[in-house]
Amino acid sequence: MREILEKVARGEISVDEAEKLLKIFAIEEIDNVARIDVGREFRKGVPEIIFAEGKTVEELARLAAKMV
Repeated sequence: MREILEKVARGEISVDEAEKLLKIFAIEEIDNVARIDVGREFRKGVPEIIFAEGKTVEELARLAAKMV
């Protein structure tokens, strides 16, 4: 993240470009049920998972549908 901000400071990339790149660090809140690391697969090579414990079947179905 710091590298992206430094590139903006040096004028190497635009603010709009930086915004797109920074989205890989975003955490998405879904229905007050889960926080999904939307850029995990890009950063780590492993996709995000759903921690199912304590969630209803309906909540899990909504989460799964939003993640695909």
